Amino acid sequence: MQEKLWLHVDAAYGGFFSLSQELRAKFRGLQDADSVTIDPHKSLFLPFGTGALLVRDGLALVKTNSTSAEVPPYLSLPSHQGLPSSEQDPTSLYPELSRPFRGLRMWLPIKVYGVAPFTAALEEKALLARYFYQEMASLPEFELGPPPDLSVVLFRMASPLPDVNRMLLEVINEEGLIFLTSTEALGKFWLRMAVLNFRTHLSDVRHAIQVIRTKARRLAKRGLPSSRPEQQSSSSSEWLGLSETSIGDKTR
Repeated sequence: MQEKLWLHVDAAYGGFFSLSQELRAKFRGLQDADSVTIDPHKSLFLPFGTGALLVRDGLALVKTNSTSAEVPPYLSLPSHQGLPSSEQDPTSLYPELSRPFRGLRMWLPIKVYGVAPFTAALEEKALLARYFYQEMASLPEFELGPPPDLSVVLFRMASPLPDVNRMLLEVINEEGLIFLTSTEALGKFWLRMAVLNFRTHLSDVRHAIQVIRTKARRLAKRGLPSSRPEQQSSSSSEWLGLSETSIGDKTR
């Protein structure tokens, strides 16, 4: 408030993990945002295109999307027609004049099933990511990034050759049994395991580990060295403030 800055939080992927009592602490400070982007089509597993923008001050949207230019008569809404005086003309809240009934896609499943099944599914995905992290960390041929906060894990083959991990990603995705993405951090190329499909369960993650190990071993047999340095650790000083989390017996 002192600097009159607008605080926007992009919670499109992870925002709904805050439904979990166990994970809620990771979102401390979210309540101070002026606006939050959140996508039910990601972490509520709903149809694509179901996105939302939450704004603390609704009048800010009106000021942003209203125009001082003359409004065509067919777009004008006299105060005595249409919406009650307590409600805002929807066309002044966003650029679209015509839009589908996106809210129904979210309202109906929650009305039918409640919030609990969605919360349980998200907690399962977070546990699966931790399981994947722990299993991969036990394999000497792989190097791990930080322990997952939610459901994304970074990993790579511990090889000095810069292209081996790009090759690993390519051969895995070409086969089509699992699909991985990638990123770059700390000057290294990493593979990303993202657990966020409502059909993904423990057996699928175990299968993914098997596929990854098989492809990595085949690359290593081609003469590409892959051995993790003895001192390499997922809690390296490169990842300050991060520590491994145990999933206990929750995946059983």
